[in-house]
Amino acid sequence: MLNVNDPIIKRFMENLHNSVERRIRRQTSGADFGNDYVLENRLLKIFCEDKLIEPHRCAEQLNRRYNYNLNGEGVIQILRFLHLTYQTRRAELFDWATETVDAFTKALEFRTAKDFDAFIALRDKGVSDRNGEQFRIQARVVCLMLYVKHPELCTENDNELIEKFGNVHMKYFFYEVADFLRNICIDNRRNVDKKNLLSTMSLKDFLSLVYAEYPALAVDESLLEQLDSISVMQFFNESTRNADSFSSMTVEEFLLNDPDADSLLIPVSVADSVSAD
Repeated sequence: MLNVNDPIIKRFMENLHNSVERRIRRQTSGADFGNDYVLENRLLKIFCEDKLIEPHRCAEQLNRRYNYNLNGEGVIQILRFLHLTYQTRRAELFDWATETVDAFTKALEFRTAKDFDAFIALRDKGVSDRNGEQFRIQARVVCLMLYVKHPELCTENDNELIEKFGNVHMKYFFYEVADFLRNICIDNRRNVDKKNLLSTMSLKDFLSLVYAEYPALAVDESLLEQLDSISVMQFFNESTRNADSFSSMTVEEFLLNDPDADSLLIPVSVADSVSAD
């Protein structure tokens, strides 16, 4: 289960929800949207839960959950229309969707370029039908699988709203979701690069960087060079309480969370020896 209290995952969920709502507002009817897709997508969600479920068992689940009046033959007809008649091919599609969602959630948790690239490789690989062409419904399956495996990502009734999406709408929704993930991984890469850079900085260079990003904190650098790391921490804590506002993470948050923060600060003994020279 994903940690929905993680601020980055919260932001991802907000973007996910906004994307669903935006598509619902733009398209209230049409060839690739509407109630005609709801039954199909609900059927696909049941196969997301159990790829080997028999048609008559699937019909029972649909009837129980959604008050339909279907039998096994009715499910087979829908599967035939979706080109999912053969159980082996059907299992391959749902295995791919499971693997793709697992790769997606791993990238969302660890936010590395390697994990993101692994997800994209799986997404683009897809699964071929018996004619050697990719299943047209594969974007639908993987998006439905995301909510089946991770219901914690659902905001309000998003998992129900996307039941109205056909192949095209779900494909573009899926690509938009991937873009959200790409942005998260890129931001994380920048933060890692920045930490690597900061770990080699002197106090003076570090303060110059701080002042460039947070001009409200600008003071005489010579005063700070006489402080030890604890005093500098206290100074920044006080400064962030009195400063106007910050566009991103405050210096206080940076110093409290960055494991390299102490190594960036010159102890008072070193500062005194430098001044004496």
